[in-house]
Amino acid sequence: MGIGPFQTGELLLIFVVILILLGPKKLPELARAFGQAINEFRKAAQGATEPAQEAVQAAKKSVESPVVEVIEEGKRKA
Repeated sequence: MGIGPFQTGELLLIFVVILILLGPKKLPELARAFGQAINEFRKAAQGATEPAQEAVQAAKKSVESPVVEVIEEGKRKA
């Protein structure tokens, strides 16, 4: 069992190499920075989708409004 194309042994080897290269003091700082970067990316991605959703809702209202008016006008004439 592993993550993506990596098996457990390969992931362990990669982790050990990173630990040797960076040292045990730098590893928590690196993990913290990585976590903050992921959070910022998620916030930015969510912020990018909100205006698009608002635009879709506005477009739906602009299309529905004339249709509703025509239907109501037809009911009044009938």
